Amino acid sequence: MQKIYNTLSRDIYFDSNFIKPLNSFVTSEFGSIRAANGSFNYYHNGMDFRAKVGQKVISSNSGIVRVASFKYDSGYSVVVDHGGGIYTQYFHLSKVFVKPGIKLAKGDVLGLSGASGMVSGPHLHFGVVVNCVQVNPSVFIEKTDNLFN
Repeated sequence: MQKIYNTLSRDIYFDSNFIKPLNSFVTSEFGSIRAANGSFNYYHNGMDFRAKVGQKVISSNSGIVRVASFKYDSGYSVVVDHGGGIYTQYFHLSKVFVKPGIKLAKGDVLGLSGASGMVSGPHLHFGVVVNCVQVNPSVFIEKTDNLFN
């Protein structure tokens, strides 16, 4: 997926503030330590929303689908290009309703939450990439909300 993030689109597809992709609470914050077998493994590069299998997941803003496929670790995954180097990630879905190249409006349903890939239970992993760098999704949503409202 890094190749996709390295492709900078000069076009801007988003139209205002970004929104949460799922109306739920966060179970794992950005930057939390992930451990395997009792030792440090990596820092969490997104945020996890509590979800039952089959809940609607929406696009955080307008954009073009760049990835809609199955990956070993992230399971059924969607990546949306919002232009200007901004991408959002939606991982561990149970179903994907979109295909690469499809244009989405903010709030369009792109799939259903699930437990695909390497997970311990159903949830939605939501990530934000800006100019090839993973950023804190909750701060990103808050800052764009302040900017546009």
